[in-house]
Amino acid sequence: MFSGMKLSTGRFMSTMILILVYFTVDAQTYFANGDARAIGGDCYQLTGTSNFENGSVWYADQIDLHKDFDLEFYLSFGTRDADGADGIIFVLQTVSNTALGASGGGIGFEGFAPSLGIEFDTWQNFNYGDPAEDHIAILSNGSVDHQGSSSLADPVSATPDEKNIEDGKDHLIRVTWDAKFKSLEVWFDCELRQSISIDLRNTIFKDDNLVYWGFTSATGGSVNVQKACLKKDILVPKVKPICKGDTVLLNVRQSQDGVYRWFPGEFLSDTTVKRPKCFSTVPKVYYAEFTDLCGNKVVDTIAVVIDQPFEMDEGKDTLLCDGERYSIRLKDRYDSALWSSGYRMLNRVLTDSGYYRLRAWKGVCYDDDSFYIKTNITPQILLTGDSIFCANETSKFDLSITPSNAEFVWDDGNTDTTRAFNSTTRIGVRSWNECGETSNSIFTRQIFINPLSILGDSLICDGDPVTLTASLDSSVYSFEWSTGESNRQIEVSDEGEYSVVVKDKTCSVEQSKAITLERSPEFTLPDNILLCEKEEIILNPGLSNAQLFWDEVAADSLILLDYNGQLEVRAVNACGEMSRTVDVTLKECFCELLFPNAITTNGDNLNEVFRPFVECDKLTSYELMIYNRWGEKLMTTNDLFSNDIAEKLDELQLGVYAWICLYSGIEAGRNVNKMDSGVVHVIH
Repeated sequence: MFSGMKLSTGRFMSTMILILVYFTVDAQTYFANGDARAIGGDCYQLTGTSNFENGSVWYADQIDLHKDFDLEFYLSFGTRDADGADGIIFVLQTVSNTALGASGGGIGFEGFAPSLGIEFDTWQNFNYGDPAEDHIAILSNGSVDHQGSSSLADPVSATPDEKNIEDGKDHLIRVTWDAKFKSLEVWFDCELRQSISIDLRNTIFKDDNLVYWGFTSATGGSVNVQKACLKKDILVPKVKPICKGDTVLLNVRQSQDGVYRWFPGEFLSDTTVKRPKCFSTVPKVYYAEFTDLCGNKVVDTIAVVIDQPFEMDEGKDTLLCDGERYSIRLKDRYDSALWSSGYRMLNRVLTDSGYYRLRAWKGVCYDDDSFYIKTNITPQILLTGDSIFCANETSKFDLSITPSNAEFVWDDGNTDTTRAFNSTTRIGVRSWNECGETSNSIFTRQIFINPLSILGDSLICDGDPVTLTASLDSSVYSFEWSTGESNRQIEVSDEGEYSVVVKDKTCSVEQSKAITLERSPEFTLPDNILLCEKEEIILNPGLSNAQLFWDEVAADSLILLDYNGQLEVRAVNACGEMSRTVDVTLKECFCELLFPNAITTNGDNLNEVFRPFVECDKLTSYELMIYNRWGEKLMTTNDLFSNDIAEKLDELQLGVYAWICLYSGIEAGRNVNKMDSGVVHVIH
């Protein structure tokens, strides 16, 4: 517990420090949104030099329209006059401290309500009824139309002499609100420019007295760098409550020369500063003499009132069972309350478990309280599983208890959440927690069925069907084959896995059988093979479904080496066999290519083809390339019998051309790479 500014310890302390900062209204922060950004020195740039920018800056917390306020700040509207736009609006609103309106002529104010705006407009929008000069107007509910019902005060020139305010200077703005007389005044560079009487709370904000305040600005097709400068201690309360025994800071408006004189000086830390500490224990009225920013000698008055400390112990640690609710009522005993979750209600009905923390106020005195609510329910038992099961199987039951932390035990002392039973049995389970106790039970029964097998061949040869038969009696059981048939016996002709489910009235048993489709062996080998001496040729028909015999020797493949004569090949599998005879001729092999040294182009069909005379038993590769006398490649061919080179040479000028031939063939059992070259004369 603590009152006034005393802090408690433990977990609650850190949360309450955050609450304390939240309620320190003399030193607040601001939220910049959209294109707005902080630029230092308590100043914010609302818009820059880009088209259709939109920025807003809001005070972190709301102000109370039940109380007076007197705000002084500086606005700068940029340096562009004729083509500068659009201005700045001082806004009161209840939307949020992240609100952002529309850009352009709406000056960032257009688009959210309820709201009140004091418009400092630097652009003439004829459709809104704007005058030609820079002007000040008072508007409401997000509308900048001076001709509509949302206009509260017609626009007037920002300065008495209608000067341009887009002069790059910081202009002093003062906005005052007298809550008693419901009077709103607007001052521009120390000149009173607007004044209206209006019930803001009832007329604009629908009985809501807490409002956010700040600034909006925007650019459209024209732009300006528009800024707002203001202090964190900008709020100047006329009445300052103190919780007896605490210390507070008094605050007045900014002095022109920084000179202040407070009187009387009792209970003040310093009578010559803007914000002296006050530790009075009795009600007192203080006066501050200073020269304001407009050069006027003023005396501001602050009435210090004393609130009495108190102790609070409202919340009790409580257990809620089965949806019970816990009510806490603070209304009529406290002025306000703030819960660590952000709620501000004085009366709450709680249903959720958790650690609850709150602070309650009487005036400005407060005290903190915390309590723990635990919620639970009487255990509920859910048993899921198969109570009837077949032989060679087990009955599995899953136990689910809500809440999961409830204790439980089976009748046999077991504490597992999953149980497996392999015989007929009955067993119960009991669960309990702080909210109560409950129980449940299960009964399992084992059913027996005869063994099952599938009779019939497992091999289909050349598509001939086979018959599959379930071994159990069809007068007792029903049958469901994977083919969709329901007879005891089926005929199949396709390879695959076939299964049958046999059922009686309660249980079922399943069996499967793999059927393999086989063909009689077929393979291909050449009728004749030329085999060079010392050459190795591998014969492999690639059969995977049969066993091969080469001259009655079993092997998947055969290496021919120095073999001459007839080779007998036979393939055998479960569905049949196939045999072939291959004639193998053994020869001493060599490989040479001979080329002509001239061709003619006279069309007499003599010596017009440029190709080699082949003396090669086994030519394995061939590439011929033709070059001109400058070494440029004219053509390449891999075709021994091609006429392309002759045709190409026929197209060229008469003369001498070089050729290179790369070829390979079998000699002495090896594949030998060779190269030959020469020239060919193209003549008539």
